[in-house]
Amino acid sequence: MKKKIFKWSLVVLLMFIIFYFSNQSSNVSSTTSSGIVKNIFDLFNLNDIFVFDAFHTLIRKMAHFSIYLLLGFLVYNALFNKKTSSINVLLHAILIVCLYAISDEIHQLFIMGRSGEIRDVLIDTIGGSVGSLLYYFYTKLKYFI
Repeated sequence: MKKKIFKWSLVVLLMFIIFYFSNQSSNVSSTTSSGIVKNIFDLFNLNDIFVFDAFHTLIRKMAHFSIYLLLGFLVYNALFNKKTSSINVLLHAILIVCLYAISDEIHQLFIMGRSGEIRDVLIDTIGGSVGSLLYYFYTKLKYFI
């Protein structure tokens, strides 16, 4: 029982972290990601503004994908038990991640300068699906090793 509570606590903690970053105004959010891109550009001595903007967008979308990949992994982990069909767990994990992604984008509609993007819901859901699938294959592979 303590293990289950711990697993769900990790899911909720990550959801709070996502909520925290989504709750930032567009200026704060953009400044944070621009700073990361600027550091990368400085490291490689790059200065093309067009490349900067494209890379900035890529970094932001990779962040969406990555954080939701982790969320999908953690949700699958929290749902997993040996008595339930792995496919059922996989589908439920993806559904939970998708619903959270939708709620996150709706939340952003109420934050100054932010918007809710269907594209981000898709990126988040794909990331969560990959994370859930990784855990799914891990559980399958574990029995063969």
